[in-house]
Amino acid sequence: MATDRLTMDGLRATVNELWPGQAYLSKAQREAAARRIGLGYADGRLSLTEFDERLAAVWKVGTPAELQALVMDLPADTSAPAPQPDRAARVDRRGLRLVTMAWAGINLIHIVIWTIMCLVTLHLENPWWIWSFAIPGALLAGAWWYTNPDRPRGPWSAALERNRS
Repeated sequence: MATDRLTMDGLRATVNELWPGQAYLSKAQREAAARRIGLGYADGRLSLTEFDERLAAVWKVGTPAELQALVMDLPADTSAPAPQPDRAARVDRRGLRLVTMAWAGINLIHIVIWTIMCLVTLHLENPWWIWSFAIPGALLAGAWWYTNPDRPRGPWSAALERNRS
């Protein structure tokens, strides 16, 4: 006995035949409508209550026709969406953050031990913890500065960038 397999395309065709114009809305469509409503409010075309009502309705409507009815009287959004930074171009600083937290925790323990030693002996001991604080701390500060995308660049960095390309 042969069984008919219902494919997603076949199901979509059946839904569109039964309920024409009743398609699902994507998140991008809803966000575009919300942006258009926000621009309408920013332009002064909508009051605050109307803005709130329309924005709430964007996430409640189910069809493109209902969504279109919400933004029909507003001008189209002609601005291009803000470019998203490339994930590969961004510096991932999570590892640096973990190393910094470990460095801070270790140095806090060292300073507490040193303080307890000073209090117990009633003598100001040599601050031996300074070695674990200063040298790795200077290296970490340099790493944070170097990985900062907004750091000031000198005249030499423009020449280096030209040589790389």
